[in-house]
Amino acid sequence: MNPIGLIRSIVVLALSITTLCYTYKVMMRLGRKNMTAGRIFLKEKTILRVFIGFFLNIFLAFVSNILFSLGVYAPMYGEIGRCTADLAVIALLYAIYLLYGVIKK
Repeated sequence: MNPIGLIRSIVVLALSITTLCYTYKVMMRLGRKNMTAGRIFLKEKTILRVFIGFFLNIFLAFVSNILFSLGVYAPMYGEIGRCTADLAVIALLYAIYLLYGVIKK
């Protein structure tokens, strides 16, 4: 079992959940301001894609943790888990990019 890959997978999962919670808190604070609330209302489909990106990120990070755990029995699962963790990071960066596009001036 690759301990570095497992640590990376756990860090990605923790980072994903923390980012999702922080984004929720930011959106609740921004919802109180009229101008930002108007932007969020106008970009409703983009906000939906942001949250889909965050949930996809958490799902992929969770799957990569499971695959790394199964990597003890078959090394192929460890490699698939590594690729899945990389996809989770890409989904996280995409969701953050979309969120920035919604709330920028």
